[in-house]
Amino acid sequence: MNIEPNEIGVPPVFARKLTFPEPVTPANFHEMRQLVINGPKIYPGATIVEYEDGHQIYLVYPTLLEVSTLTVTRRTK
Repeated sequence: MNIEPNEIGVPPVFARKLTFPEPVTPANFHEMRQLVINGPKIYPGATIVEYEDGHQIYLVYPTLLEVSTLTVTRRTK
């Protein structure tokens, strides 16, 4: 795979560890929901869910119930 001179290539091993905050909007809601369902073990996936009040839930060791609750909560808002 070739990249253009104005692009930066990041090896997959590093890309899987990099994280950045991404606000949930009506335009990206379904994509963000899928990232939460994927979790940190499936690429691409989410590692943390942060609510508007600053409360964070780490998705490293969630139960299936916790993940389904997160996705239902986001879907109803």
